[in-house]
Amino acid sequence: MYSQSRERYANPSGQAIMPLMNGWNQMLTFGKNLFTHGNYRFSHWGPGMSENVTITSAQAKSAVEADIPNLKVGTPSSFRLSWIVPIEDGEGIVTMIRVSHVTANTTDQAKTVVTDSLAKGWTAGTPKLVRTVYYVPLLDSSNKTISYVRVDGRSGNIMLTSSSPTLAVTSAQVKTTVSNAIKNFTVGAVKERVGTWIVSIKDGDKTVMTVILGKINTPKSEDAVNAVKSSLEKGWTAGEPKQQRSVYNVPIIDSNGDTIGNIRVNGRTGDILGFPSMHR
Repeated sequence: MYSQSRERYANPSGQAIMPLMNGWNQMLTFGKNLFTHGNYRFSHWGPGMSENVTITSAQAKSAVEADIPNLKVGTPSSFRLSWIVPIEDGEGIVTMIRVSHVTANTTDQAKTVVTDSLAKGWTAGTPKLVRTVYYVPLLDSSNKTISYVRVDGRSGNIMLTSSSPTLAVTSAQVKTTVSNAIKNFTVGAVKERVGTWIVSIKDGDKTVMTVILGKINTPKSEDAVNAVKSSLEKGWTAGEPKQQRSVYNVPIIDSNGDTIGNIRVNGRTGDILGFPSMHR
């Protein structure tokens, strides 16, 4: 169980929900403790009627209900104190759900929380019309609103938040890839910057990371190279990956537990990306 904390969420009525957050299982039991409403935060709904709307509220609700069996949970990314979990339907991202860092420590845990909720069954609530767009609430198995899906009031189509990133690898696979690659890392060239040395780290012929050292403790370039070599020999490990769009950033941690650099991995191919070349 995680330590207790209080968080404030906005709901469509404009009123605040202030649930007591007390661990993983309680989050699932009380749906409104688990989620906020993704990108859709409203202080008021605005007028209920709009010009040029050609579908009814019932039709908007039916469109979302028909799409729920196609929904899949995408790869979460971290934002402030929450994980942003995309919900996809094969054509793109239809909504996003926020999961608190109190509930989930890693991207895999955040994805599991939402996946388990989806497996218990989601339904569509009563749509709200804002201008020409219907906002259809997604309800979890406890009948709590966890997010909203937008439906175009003119065409009847579900509106995508963005196209699917189509990531082929998970954060766990990325961490394993980097952990294996560390065994082959070598120390490359060193370049000078104002007050620092920048030491390149290579995976084969490709520079994949740099380590920055100050000149106070390593006054000469060979001192910097030797310091990095010694650190590498003592053992580096891969930290928890963080996703930024289609790229995972994996921190590299030395034997003292300090983060000394970052490896980038292509989320579509699983390949370690080269580090941009440095110019004097």
